[in-house]
Amino acid sequence: MRALGAALVALAFLAAGLARASELRRRAELLSALVSALEILGGEISRLAGLDEAAARLARSGPRPVRGFFALFGAGLGRLGELEVSELWDAAARSLPLRGDEYEALSSAGRCLGRYGADEQLSALARSAQELAALAGRAREQSESGRRLYAGAGLAAGLLAAIALY
Repeated sequence: MRALGAALVALAFLAAGLARASELRRRAELLSALVSALEILGGEISRLAGLDEAAARLARSGPRPVRGFFALFGAGLGRLGELEVSELWDAAARSLPLRGDEYEALSSAGRCLGRYGADEQLSALARSAQELAALAGRAREQSESGRRLYAGAGLAAGLLAAIALY
């Protein structure tokens, strides 16, 4: 019975390590999805689609991790006039689990939306996409190294705890 308990403790620590590694993978996927979505949004703006139409399209069929972001942004566009586009964009961006530099890169795109001409908006979206792509690359690297690190550390800590309890 004690051996089973020790094995369960070791597995619990391993599961915690794998959960942390999974968080890193999801962050990399989210950042990559944001890059793709900003590129799609740029295409929509270049063909002179309205923001509400573009947001609705991305909420329906954009990259899966960011559909909720665009659904919130699109829903907020109904309050345009009470709030500026940049405020609505930021409110939607706060719904995403982003770190400071990631949030700032996404937020900077929203500061130009609906305020300037199409060329300026496209330029802002491209800059944000470029910054987010660099952050996504680092997140992928962290995810790959973190997967082994957290799985190994979780298993090692679990085995040590199991030995101490056994």
